[in-house]
Amino acid sequence: MGYLTGNDFNWTTLYKLNHDEYEESEETTFSYPAKILPPSPQNIAKTLFFNTDINVILNYNDVSLIKWDGSGNYNNIQKWFDSNNPVSNNIDIDIKSKLDPTLLINTFNDLKRYYKSVTIYYSYNIETITKINNNNDSNFNPTESFNPSKELNSSIEINLKELIFSNSIPSINKEQKFIPMINNDGGHSYAYYKEKYQYQLLNYEFSLFQYSDFKFNNNAIGFDILSNSNDNLNWKINVFINQGKIQGEYRRTGLENAYGIKYISNGNAKIYKIVLNAR
Repeated sequence: MGYLTGNDFNWTTLYKLNHDEYEESEETTFSYPAKILPPSPQNIAKTLFFNTDINVILNYNDVSLIKWDGSGNYNNIQKWFDSNNPVSNNIDIDIKSKLDPTLLINTFNDLKRYYKSVTIYYSYNIETITKINNNNDSNFNPTESFNPSKELNSSIEINLKELIFSNSIPSINKEQKFIPMINNDGGHSYAYYKEKYQYQLLNYEFSLFQYSDFKFNNNAIGFDILSNSNDNLNWKINVFINQGKIQGEYRRTGLENAYGIKYISNGNAKIYKIVLNAR
């Protein structure tokens, strides 16, 4: 008969001492250090799967960053902010309810003894719109750069030893710039929301001209992991999408209005599966 005691494994064998009419027996116990034995099946953690449905959809309202009032251009960025907001969605992941109770995992430190990492499976798609109308006095050429790409289905693995929970949903900043032209006959502008989330999935850059430093760089999609409990075994996953726009405009007497515009028009992001990887 075998049984565990502390860190040792004990095996007891019953020996028969003779074959007379009466029987006398003796029990001998052999103890084996746990480190030389294979782990008990009762003490092996199983990989856990969470089928999530976190879907974030960006609904964009296009508003000009530069407004013409009949005598000159003026800054209309605040109207753009009023008409567009960053979008997010979240889901609670109750890890503790999925754990094997015989493992006695009661804290996040306990969890790291049996599990090595968490894998987040995600997908996203971003669409942009570009508008250009140049005349002899303008050279608008709005460009974009997305890293890694505007559409992706992938995953990210996070080592639990390196996972740091966010204390709260990150703050959102309004970033903007407006530079009027001489005589108020045009201007350059951009506006975007900036969030400092934990894990960035998509970065992009918008530029108004091919050779110019009038541009901005921002994170379009990302997520945070927050803890909803003192033991850090109940998580909240927040997914974000941010808007951004860049615009330039010239007005010249006798010439058609010239402009260059680029903005994120549509987007969606989804986390569809979370896997807690056992050691």
